[in-house]
Amino acid sequence: MEFHELSEIERLLLYNQYEILKKLSDDEDDKKEYEIYQKILQYGFVRNYQKFIGDIGTECTPVEVMNFVYDVFEMFRSLNYSYGDYEKNKSDTFDPEDLKFYGYDGNYEADHLVYADFLLNDLGLYKESQKTGKHASYNSHWPTIPKYKAMLRSWHQVLGEDSYRKLTLEEIKSVLEAKK
Repeated sequence: MEFHELSEIERLLLYNQYEILKKLSDDEDDKKEYEIYQKILQYGFVRNYQKFIGDIGTECTPVEVMNFVYDVFEMFRSLNYSYGDYEKNKSDTFDPEDLKFYGYDGNYEADHLVYADFLLNDLGLYKESQKTGKHASYNSHWPTIPKYKAMLRSWHQVLGEDSYRKLTLEEIKSVLEAKK
């Protein structure tokens, strides 16, 4: 197990934050827990830092992951926005369900899944990709990145330089077929 050191300044700042939280709290159990955290920080019990650090990751989400997630959402937005003009055409050769964002695999694409969930649920972005219902989840339970990469290549190819135009029905079909 790897233990991360905190500088004296970092320990002092955290110690003072827990002191403030103690004064603001009316809950005696919370106050007792803050005192424990303060003791851990005061004496530098590095092995116990995890007690108050909790689920804070030791690494940042790579910018490439965040950019990829944004690109995927922009692609789905473009597909859905463009398809709105053709929705009444019942001769489609694809299932409109294919226009829905599937999510990411929680086991192998966790960084992507967590960031997508943050954008959709915490920031409220990309409403057309949000799922509704009591058990709505963005865990696809199967790898989606390879399919998204193929779709993105096709999408960029059909858009060319004009990245804000509506796609034709044939272009939409071409992007959707790229995932197969």
